[in-house]
Amino acid sequence: MSTAEVVTVFSQLADALSYAHEHGIIHRDIKPVNVLMDSSGRPILSDFGIAKVLAASTQRHLTYPGAGVGTPEYMSPEQCQGGQVDGRADIYALGVMLFEAQTGRTPFVSDNYPALAHSHIYDPPPRPRSFNPNIHPTIERVILKALMKHPQQRFQKASEMAEALKSVLNPAASHFVPSPQTSTQHSRLPLADYDTAPPGNDQPMSNPGFARQISQISPSAPDFRQVVLYPCERCRALNKPQMRFCTSCGSPMNQCNICGERNPVSNRFCTRCGQLLVP
Repeated sequence: MSTAEVVTVFSQLADALSYAHEHGIIHRDIKPVNVLMDSSGRPILSDFGIAKVLAASTQRHLTYPGAGVGTPEYMSPEQCQGGQVDGRADIYALGVMLFEAQTGRTPFVSDNYPALAHSHIYDPPPRPRSFNPNIHPTIERVILKALMKHPQQRFQKASEMAEALKSVLNPAASHFVPSPQTSTQHSRLPLADYDTAPPGNDQPMSNPGFARQISQISPSAPDFRQVVLYPCERCRALNKPQMRFCTSCGSPMNQCNICGERNPVSNRFCTRCGQLLVP
């Protein structure tokens, strides 16, 4: 999609979400098939069949914590955990759609739910401009902010996302100032670090599967969880979470024993077969 078309369509979708959220409704299944285009090219947000109404009188009749409702490719990290969600889950899904509209693919691709859920929760999304270098820099920043792992680091209101998109065509009216980590880093939050993490999920440092993980706390880092490094089992050199091969000796960092897929060292599940990766 062209820049002008992206701004026009997605700012209207964000405005539609803002209206729904203001009336206590969370869509919970934002995806391309649920957007209809009328004869004038105006997008219409549809299919509120699994929407969560926040009113206490109706909440128990619709969805509940642990339901895990949604479409895996577009589900927010907190949805993948089956936890409580709010409008920021819809903002995440809209960010996935925006990523797809500009690159032709979703940020995370797999043929099974466990691998997709793991990626949404743990893996930083690839930079959109690595697939399409012609993406407007501001649109890329909007995408990355919408796809932050922790809800508090995303746009807090859909109207803020709409304003940021409109600023692409009208920079003078922009109030969108992304935080430093929005454009350069992505939070890698362990499962138990979410406010709504389900009981029984240990933090990675207490999980035997993450025993090789090393946290380096930097005074300048806004969040120590963003600088987790992993030692190579062969040479012990430290590597970033997304590395598949050691930057020092070249050895595979996290190869699946089942299908042989060479996964990023931070993965807990294989991106090809979905099996748990044993360190």
